[in-house]
Amino acid sequence: MKKHLKELLQRRPELAACATDIQAVNAILAACFRRGGRVYLCGNGGSAADCEHWAGELLNGFYSKRPVRRPGGKNLPPELRGLQGGLPAIPLTGFLSLRTAFANDVDPALEYAQLVWALGRPGDV
Repeated sequence: MKKHLKELLQRRPELAACATDIQAVNAILAACFRRGGRVYLCGNGGSAADCEHWAGELLNGFYSKRPVRRPGGKNLPPELRGLQGGLPAIPLTGFLSLRTAFANDVDPALEYAQLVWALGRPGDV
């Protein structure tokens, strides 16, 4: 993380004031994934688009390729060798049908809470 943070701050020095927070969030996410948890992402407008992109990065690894880890180090069959190891991330900005129905029938202020209530498990972030 230190190497990546240093590179980030070189590219974006205006984030230097956030360095401690960035490290803290990294530690929280890493601990979540280590214990088998999932990360839920949420936002509106452009931030909703960011959530979808972040989920894609974590689930697939467009930027950082992650090998698939199998018990015993066994190789994948040839037809599956394009798969990547993913980290479980769920963009709550999806689920359009559920969100709009819940907002219409129940309460729009609770649509994301409903998703976390239904999907969330102890240890998730």
